[in-house]
Amino acid sequence: MEQSKALQDQGATEGTEQDNRFYKIRNTGKCLSEGISLLTEHFLRMLFLSLPVSIPYALSSAIIAHLSTHIISGLTISMLVWILSFSTILFLCSIAMLALVFRFVEVKASNESLKQQTFKSIYNKNFFGLSIKALFYIIITSILAAIACGLVFIYMMIGSKDWDLDKTILKVIGLVVILLVLLTIAIAYNNVLPTVMLQKGSFVRPYIDGFKRGFKKWGKMMQISVLVALLVGVVSFLLNAPAIVFTFVQRAALTSQLNGDAVNLPDHFEIWMFITLLITSFVSFYIQMLYFTPLSFTYASIKTEEEEADGAIPMV
Repeated sequence: MEQSKALQDQGATEGTEQDNRFYKIRNTGKCLSEGISLLTEHFLRMLFLSLPVSIPYALSSAIIAHLSTHIISGLTISMLVWILSFSTILFLCSIAMLALVFRFVEVKASNESLKQQTFKSIYNKNFFGLSIKALFYIIITSILAAIACGLVFIYMMIGSKDWDLDKTILKVIGLVVILLVLLTIAIAYNNVLPTVMLQKGSFVRPYIDGFKRGFKKWGKMMQISVLVALLVGVVSFLLNAPAIVFTFVQRAALTSQLNGDAVNLPDHFEIWMFITLLITSFVSFYIQMLYFTPLSFTYASIKTEEEEADGAIPMV
């Protein structure tokens, strides 16, 4: 009896370990739910561990948004210097955010718990290695996006001087086709980031593997891309609504002042606007993190499917 019970306990333990594996096949809904759970299961600990990145991110983002409302009154050298300085900080914090997200994913992949992590265990050499990967990913993605936008612009300029109705219709149809092709490529490209951040090996190979797997499993990538885009987009819009109202009122007030109109804003309006921008930016940091974690679990599922199909690991 004792031996049978021990075998049952061992089997239950092994089953739990199998269920908690990072690299396993999941459906789209499971990828989304486990991606969200990664950040929310030990939310307070995750919040605490991310403060070194989220606080400067929120401050720089709020300051840039606040300064941008005053550009309408005239862009001075000092204002430009402040905007460029905090834009640099925001860019570095965005890189650090990507590295932090995938450090949390690495913790999950190692079957460890965020609850047990410290600043020392998170911000280690792996974090800085991921930061370098994130930097190159952002640069390469920006170049590819610029090329895509340039091609669309060139297409729109071809024959633009002698358009007639028939040519305009064909032009619009061609533009729709080009945009659909670019959207198809972009959805497959969503698998590149987790591949680059998590796959070991050469620098170039993860880009090729991620893009290739993204196309092979395009349907799954499309589903998760739409879900996370809707989730992050809707939540971000609702979250940013108060900040949008504040900045709109501020811009309208400054425009009226420039036209010589009298403007009476509530007392301490700019202080409350900055506080709203700061809180919004701080929460937005974590909302953006939610975009990447489901994609990471989708990458793990796609990679596992491919390895099982190749016979590299046993079917479960």
